[in-house]
Amino acid sequence: MAARKPPSTLPRILLDADVLSHFLKGERAGLLNAVFPGRLVILREVMTELAQVSRFDQPLEMLVKLSNIAIIDFSSDNQVLLEFENLLARRGPGESACMAMARYHGDYIASSNLRDIVDYCRTHSITYYTTVDILHFAIQDGHLTPTECDAFLTLLKKRNSKPGFDTYQQYLKAGPRSR
Repeated sequence: MAARKPPSTLPRILLDADVLSHFLKGERAGLLNAVFPGRLVILREVMTELAQVSRFDQPLEMLVKLSNIAIIDFSSDNQVLLEFENLLARRGPGESACMAMARYHGDYIASSNLRDIVDYCRTHSITYYTTVDILHFAIQDGHLTPTECDAFLTLLKKRNSKPGFDTYQQYLKAGPRSR
């Protein structure tokens, strides 16, 4: 296995609301920082989006604290603001903010809302990770077993979330992505 670069040299991971929701519902908030130590960021727009869902008030603050997530303001750069406005016409505020920032600041995105992000990310060469990608990295790094991953996915489904796969084996068959 190749040595990892120090976290300060790796791009930030902009967390979207759906991924945060999954890790809250799945009771595995600490995995985010274990997989991406020192790289996690939430834009205030995403925090605002999550704050509108009252069931996340207390756990969200705990997740931010447990996972060492930085909360940052959206860019004031005119190019980023214009991109955000263009994206917002067709997508939610969280995804739009994350994609505009990632495009112009070289960040990565953590989002499972593939319908809204995949084409844009591919067009602009933006790296993105889904909830199950993050679980895969957690298994690779020894923070989670495949059995624990399956239990996490089952719990998400019971709590009305759609992580994209029912089991880790299904994910592997689909062809996991690398970091």
